[in-house]
Amino acid sequence: MKPVEQKTGKEYWRSLDELADTPEFRKFVEREFPEGASEMTSDVDRRKFLILMAAGIGMAGLTACRRPVEKIIPAAGKLTEQVIPGVPQYYATVYNFGGRSQGLFVRSNDGRPTKIEGNPLHPASLGATTGYAQASILDLYDPDRSTTVLKAKTAAKWEDFTKFAATHFADLKAKQGEGLRILAESSSSPSLKELRDFVKAGFPQSKWVNFDALSNENELAGANIAFGQPVHAHYLFDKADVILALDSDFLGLDAGSTPYIKAFAKARREAANIEKSGEKHEGAEHGEAKKMNRLYSIESNFSVTGGMADHRLRMKSSQIGAFLAELAKKLGVTVGGLDKLAGTAKSDNPMAAKWADAIAKDFQANKGRSVIVVGSRQPAYVHALAHAVNAASGAEAVKYTRSYEEKFESSLGALKELV
Repeated sequence: MKPVEQKTGKEYWRSLDELADTPEFRKFVEREFPEGASEMTSDVDRRKFLILMAAGIGMAGLTACRRPVEKIIPAAGKLTEQVIPGVPQYYATVYNFGGRSQGLFVRSNDGRPTKIEGNPLHPASLGATTGYAQASILDLYDPDRSTTVLKAKTAAKWEDFTKFAATHFADLKAKQGEGLRILAESSSSPSLKELRDFVKAGFPQSKWVNFDALSNENELAGANIAFGQPVHAHYLFDKADVILALDSDFLGLDAGSTPYIKAFAKARREAANIEKSGEKHEGAEHGEAKKMNRLYSIESNFSVTGGMADHRLRMKSSQIGAFLAELAKKLGVTVGGLDKLAGTAKSDNPMAAKWADAIAKDFQANKGRSVIVVGSRQPAYVHALAHAVNAASGAEAVKYTRSYEEKFESSLGALKELV
């Protein structure tokens, strides 16, 4: 008896020829290539053809068998015996931004700066940096940076400038520098100050104009009004229990924010740790635990400082000076012109009066441990008024240092005069 074939599933055909299973279809399937494709008309069979093709490809590859040419950038300048190739070196330097200096550590590989970090020994960085400082290293490798001396937008050589300067500055020196103007960015570099003094001595009638698109001119002008000289204010937020930020982003984008962020965070971290452990801070009355500092922020735009604030009030920038004048009156600070400034504080913002009362009570309860910080966008008189309030309340969280500029000069006014 013939055995029955077992099928496990349906059968599918790829074509009708496969279904018919004709002898022609079987012959077609058994061939590797269609008829005519595998038969070569010449005497060279397929094996010889492949051998010749391989030999041709091999001969063509021999032309590329040479030592590769690697064009690398040589070391910057002549390396000394103290420099080991491949071993980085570190240098301390200063970065100026918005009229503020920040101490940095720069890593250099074979004479080329490659990475920036904060200098932990510098009071304006304390080991940290801002995004602007980190990105400043790209300025050294800017493809649009000038690589040669330019004369009327045309490339020249240093020898050309030397020949020009020999006669041009000789004529200016005969006129004591009358007509000579130098436009530069502001800098706290003592070397640049010495150069300025040298130019001023040789050309007494010349004018050196400093201008920055982003600067702390309003802060210096306000300090000049309050103290008679353009001193720099430094805020110690780790020693403040109450902080009032007026259009100030000292925890964000404002220049010199790095030490302020660290000090503010330090104070809050210590208060949180003491509160968690239940310990009493030194000097606390009646065993009262150290309290968390309180941050008030009054601003017209969103900022990091406003986001971190315990209390935030939205107010027009033009009215912040009037609000500060109202607060000064409640604190008993007398400065000429306060009544005129305070008159506009209640008109557009109904919350201004309530905020002034609450902040005044908080300042009086924390006398000596409260401070006002004003942003660089506010006019000079607002800064001067803030200095007066801080001085009257005996604020311990603000210190002042003298500027190397003994006399304040408006950079914007000098630029307009130059133009």
